[in-house]
Amino acid sequence: MYPLVSAVKCFIPFFLMLIVFRNEIDASKIICKNNGEQTTENSRIICQCPYPFTGLLCEDYACVNGLSTGDQYKPDSAFFNKRCLCDAGWTGELCETSLINRCGLNGRERRGKCMCQKNFVGDRCQFVSKCAHGQLYNGRYS
Repeated sequence: MYPLVSAVKCFIPFFLMLIVFRNEIDASKIICKNNGEQTTENSRIICQCPYPFTGLLCEDYACVNGLSTGDQYKPDSAFFNKRCLCDAGWTGELCETSLINRCGLNGRERRGKCMCQKNFVGDRCQFVSKCAHGQLYNGRYS
């Protein structure tokens, strides 16, 4: 038998044993961060996180289009002074605002979705739901 295969066979059971021990967490030691509420579900201890937090212990931010800085967030830091590091083309506290206006003149983007003005509908606010002055042509305003 090859030495590497033998080493892997010994390592895998040890690794699986570590996973089993790691999942058996004492309930008194779990502390949900950021006002998360600790609950038990199917004999598993979980944290219910308030918005905008997420993660196993509510330690991360629910960034829409970017990466959470988590515990590294410090308002006075030179690099981690924002809760989220936004992907290109996105901005906002949770990277929820597009730098490109995807909603046209009839709406604003919020958390990746268009919030349409009155009488406009559609995923990009491109349809008129009520025609006041002018004609309605194939559901689009003219």
